[in-house]
Amino acid sequence: MVANNLILSAPKSGRTWLSYLYAYYAVYCLAGARAEQFIDEEFTPTAHIYRPLEHPGLSGLLKRGEPHGWRPVRAAHHFAAQPYFQLRVELFRVKERSVVFLVRDPRDVVVSYFHHTMQRAGRALAHGKPSLSADVNLSEFLRSETHGIRAIVAYMNQVMKGGPKAFEQFNIVAFEDLVTNTADVFAGVLRWFGAPVHEDALIRAVTRASFEKLQRIEIARRVRKQVDPLALDALRFRRGIPGGFRSELNLADISYLDRVIECHLSPELGRYRSSSCNRIATPFHRMTARLRTCRKAIHCRLVARKS
Repeated sequence: MVANNLILSAPKSGRTWLSYLYAYYAVYCLAGARAEQFIDEEFTPTAHIYRPLEHPGLSGLLKRGEPHGWRPVRAAHHFAAQPYFQLRVELFRVKERSVVFLVRDPRDVVVSYFHHTMQRAGRALAHGKPSLSADVNLSEFLRSETHGIRAIVAYMNQVMKGGPKAFEQFNIVAFEDLVTNTADVFAGVLRWFGAPVHEDALIRAVTRASFEKLQRIEIARRVRKQVDPLALDALRFRRGIPGGFRSELNLADISYLDRVIECHLSPELGRYRSSSCNRIATPFHRMTARLRTCRKAIHCRLVARKS
């Protein structure tokens, strides 16, 4: 079954969560009274999550004439760890014609990508796979040419520029909107992909695929698979909090990320520029905002005097 629809995103942008939502929703619509058992037995691992309608149990129901309007969906990122100035997102190789591009604040993306990459770096190097040195810290990672903020921004820019040309249908969905208004945003994704929207199945899928429940499932699965202590930062479902990067970075790192985004991120993703971000109004951030305002005022006065 060839996929017609694609969920595309940079790594660590919520693609797995959206895939779970779609997979669970499909089961609730198609499997009837067996839905909960089907999910417990078939979808608790990540098998088939990224191509749910290819599962034999669901594809068989579709062939027997169950509620139709469903088209196969695939989830992928097509991101390669290359120097940002050499990065080429080869959208022409993507066969799907209808695409949802799931975007997320690049600062949250790169911090989550750091934890995901570095928790696996030692194992990757041991198996001869390319990876960063296992002792790279967060500040160094942010500035990495292959994994850091410049690479994430370059990827997002290329998809934003090339997506409307490469695909018949190209829609942008923000992770932050999916977090704050999950049911409505997910219903929009279903309509975009041509799937039927059933309110009861929608609510059940959103409830079953809550971030907290999926995190508990992942933790339980990892505990069963390994003896070593579980690193919570290695989870796919690690935090999922918009703006969470602020609690992990120092002021210099935040300023660096803000500067890259201001200078290089596509204007179409202006919601992530620092001037339009929904910042957490802590006393610290209010103080730094006042300092920036004072510096701008002093600069303007100096310019006025010279003129």
